Amino acid sequence: QIENLWNKLTSNEPFQYFFLDDELNKQYQEEKRTGNLALFFTILAISIACLGLLGLVSYSIARRTKEIGVRKIMGSDPWSIVLLLSSETMTLIAIASLIAWPLAWFYLKNWLTDFAYRIHLNPLVFILTTFLVILISVGTILWQTYRAALRNPAEALRYE
Repeated sequence: QIENLWNKLTSNEPFQYFFLDDELNKQYQEEKRTGNLALFFTILAISIACLGLLGLVSYSIARRTKEIGVRKIMGSDPWSIVLLLSSETMTLIAIASLIAWPLAWFYLKNWLTDFAYRIHLNPLVFILTTFLVILISVGTILWQTYRAALRNPAEALRYE
């Protein structure tokens, strides 16, 4: 019916039709693929970063084993030792966040300009992301530092 009307109104032009949702899906198919790839590499990067953080905390604890033993002998509770060991790593995470926020803002702002229907960047996204990074980091750090804080101080000071 539409084809007949088309032929009446136009002079021998071929009738070509498409569904709008199919065209939009084709248009954003590359973005979906890029998003899936970015998600995969994000998970991979977070895993590698957690392993690196675990190594950094393990090294810091190994370097300060005697200090931890002396603090425990002097009556320090395990949570103050955990706080002491975690503070240096948390400072590094805070510095990294301060560097990453402007870079991510600039990159995302440029990337979003390519879309016909854009969204505006919300600072809450950056705050929630930083909170998630801190949560993952604290989980990684607490596991090692609490284990070190509960260790017997005699083992660390045996050969002194």
